[in-house]
Amino acid sequence: MGEEVRKEKIFIIKKVINQKKWSKEEDKELIDLVQKNNEKNWKEISSHFHKKTPLQCFSRYMRIKPGINKGFWKKEEDDLILNLIGLYGTSWSKISKIIKTRNGKQIRDRYINILAPNINKNKFSPEEDNLLINLYKQFGAKWSIIKKYFKDRTTDMIKNRYHSTLKKKYEELDNNKNIKNDYNNNIINIKKNNSEKKFVNNNNINNKEIISSTESSSSHNKDYSSTISKLSYPPSSIPIKQEKEDRKNIDNQTNNLFNNDFFGYDIDDDDEFMQ
Repeated sequence: MGEEVRKEKIFIIKKVINQKKWSKEEDKELIDLVQKNNEKNWKEISSHFHKKTPLQCFSRYMRIKPGINKGFWKKEEDDLILNLIGLYGTSWSKISKIIKTRNGKQIRDRYINILAPNINKNKFSPEEDNLLINLYKQFGAKWSIIKKYFKDRTTDMIKNRYHSTLKKKYEELDNNKNIKNDYNNNIINIKKNNSEKKFVNNNNINNKEIISSTESSSSHNKDYSSTISKLSYPPSSIPIKQEKEDRKNIDNQTNNLFNNDFFGYDIDDDDEFMQ
């Protein structure tokens, strides 16, 4: 049997190469070509432009179409949009051909953000503001995702609410939180440094006491300096009873090697000896 050759399909993704802004000359030429072709033959129209697709030409023409009103909306226009939606649904291109003074995108945005009957036009409640801030912390400026958590608010309403009112409050809260964290960290570091200094000072004091005690005992009798150093006072923080018990225990451990009489003092009188 011959070797089977595996054939793979190759998919080519055509990228939109030219996404630069349209110049005034290109806009004028586009309008002339579209009017000559009666708003049809977009492939033919796009061939007159360098690296422009038919979809780009169509979208651009819908924006700059002569007679398109970009000013404020009148009540008559809003009423007409609502009536046409009742007849044709959300077919924006069909509605725009009837209205003529507004393009499909304008009509769609007007209905979704202003005219839709399910829009809540009341002020944002504190609960909604808190939810919006928490969602912004989680998703950032992804308004289309955040909008899913608000059933009766539009994307523009949510975005405008954040930038107009909540952004400043959120940044102030975030800054105050950082300042508070820095303050707490500084307090912790100060306490830690102070405790370390105190520990070092206490150790130095204790070491000085032991050294002075051993030095005085060694000057009294150099031959038994190591034994006397064991009998020196522990830190002053230990109670007096505990001091005596510790010294008695040390003395009992050294009875096999030394005799208490040899030192010429009693355990209870060792304070006088050490002076």
